[in-house]
Amino acid sequence: MADILVRIPKAEEDHFWEDTPVTNISWWTLSQKPRNLEAGEYIYFLQGSKVVAKALIGSIQEDELTCEQTGREWKGVHICWIARDLEKLEDPVEGPKLTRGFRYYEPD
Repeated sequence: MADILVRIPKAEEDHFWEDTPVTNISWWTLSQKPRNLEAGEYIYFLQGSKVVAKALIGSIQEDELTCEQTGREWKGVHICWIARDLEKLEDPVEGPKLTRGFRYYEPD
């Protein structure tokens, strides 16, 4: 089992924090599935140099999804969680350097 860390692109920061209806599934798209990642593990989010949020992964899907808010179509591997379960960390911590993709992550 392994958690992962992804970086929120600066252009996506506002959209990332937008309220999502509580019945919706949110997801993060990667080009390929992390070998050691399974549902039940966590995805952590890096904004700037800080780890600012996490979510419990509910499923991993390999198909095309369309964002209900932007209409943008996403192809790849989707790391999915229940939108209301996104947890903003009260005390963001300094994270490792990450420019794109993902890295395995062990929170302190």
